[in-house]
Amino acid sequence: MSLPSVVVIGGGVIGRTSALALARQGHRVTLVSKDDPADTTSILAGAVWMPVYAEPMDKLVAWGRATFDRLVPLATDPQATGVQLLRGTVWYAVDEPDLRWIEGAGDVEIVAGRAGGPAGAKRAATATLPCIDMSRHLPWLQKQGAAAGVVEERRAVSSVDEAAALADLVVLATGLETGALVPGSGMYPIQGQTVRVANPGGIGWASYEDAEVTTYVIPRIDEIIIGGTHVVGATSLEPDPALEATLLERAIALKPELAGSPVTSRAVGLRPGRDAVRLERIGDVIHNYGHGGSGVTVAYGCADEVAALARG
Repeated sequence: MSLPSVVVIGGGVIGRTSALALARQGHRVTLVSKDDPADTTSILAGAVWMPVYAEPMDKLVAWGRATFDRLVPLATDPQATGVQLLRGTVWYAVDEPDLRWIEGAGDVEIVAGRAGGPAGAKRAATATLPCIDMSRHLPWLQKQGAAAGVVEERRAVSSVDEAAALADLVVLATGLETGALVPGSGMYPIQGQTVRVANPGGIGWASYEDAEVTTYVIPRIDEIIIGGTHVVGATSLEPDPALEATLLERAIALKPELAGSPVTSRAVGLRPGRDAVRLERIGDVIHNYGHGGSGVTVAYGCADEVAALARG
């Protein structure tokens, strides 16, 4: 008995991991996206593994753990996959931060006090985590999908009914565009601004969360991504020069060795926010969206669940 054919709508990390999992399960899979990988929101992600800024956390941790286990072996070839395993620290400006994310991680050390971090830090967590260069990882995923038999179509889809005419099952991995396809989807934008500088080498990831703005430093292969903001409802894609200056100043405070590193590019992206991730099957439609700032962190775990839902 043959497995149902599937059309996956969405070319970001959620769509591509879903398509790959389904193809490897034996489905005939078509991935439809109006965007090239380089034009997706996923390509902008700083992408250190950390299940935060989305709910429900218990599911995020489980999906994240499955993704963690999938990413670690890929770090043996970072030039191809974009995945590196790097040691780093997140500092918090509160005594009791939300540390539920550590349940899905590996070797985590919790330290009270400043612990060598910013002056206002009251607690810290140090861990070795996957850092994913999405400018490499998304094209790698595309190649993996093609090798597994995923067929791509570059076009827009205007309705779920249109998608349903293409295959037996539909997977909506449509991020913010879900609102145009699913009335009442509950999606909203979460604006994030970043700036990239040349990577001087030898730098681990770092983050500092306080009431003003979260600052993070996440190495790619050739660059360092510095961010970022988390502005719910904002839709502008124009970088704010004053905010960029603040981010650079705070990043250098975290990693002084970045002083003098030239800016290579800058970007503003809109994360696909929702009060909770929606991952469920309704009839012949599998909904997989609303991952907020945790899309890369949970993508492979969610893809496994999509594959399970496709089996019925």
